[in-house]
Amino acid sequence: MRTFVVLNPAAGGASEAEALGEAVSTRRGWALERTAAAGDAQRLAGRAVAEGYERVVAAGGDGTINEVVQGIVPDGARARLGIVPLGTANDLARTLDIPADPVAAVELLESGHERLIDLIRVETGGRARWCVNMASGGFGGEVDRTLEDTDLKRFWGPLAYVIAAVDAARDL
Repeated sequence: MRTFVVLNPAAGGASEAEALGEAVSTRRGWALERTAAAGDAQRLAGRAVAEGYERVVAAGGDGTINEVVQGIVPDGARARLGIVPLGTANDLARTLDIPADPVAAVELLESGHERLIDLIRVETGGRARWCVNMASGGFGGEVDRTLEDTDLKRFWGPLAYVIAAVDAARDL
């Protein structure tokens, strides 16, 4: 299966990107590109689908998965979503029991293991967004904004989400 990997080198665990790059380079029909800015994962995923890749892998955290889904789905989801968890929390990957080790996650993908997941379409203001993990009605966005503006994730790791949630809750 032709596979395109979208790697977010800014993801929390992206220090493992070298091992991922090596694992991908040895596989026939696999390609990898790195993101450089917000929105790149969506653009790269959309391009991969247009180029006929059957699977697009989000190598990063939940935010990277979200962007890749936005790139895959508008064209009718002609590609399967793959996940290599490199983020801080990796909520969806943990829910789906995907190994945290990038090489093990690639091996799981290559084995053909698949799971069906729900896809939710949310439309607001004439703009459609797709959700595969959760829809939080804006609270999650406030938490994300708090985490973008600080070094919380780098210092506290997954506990940073709790700190950011408490901070966002004060503004409710």
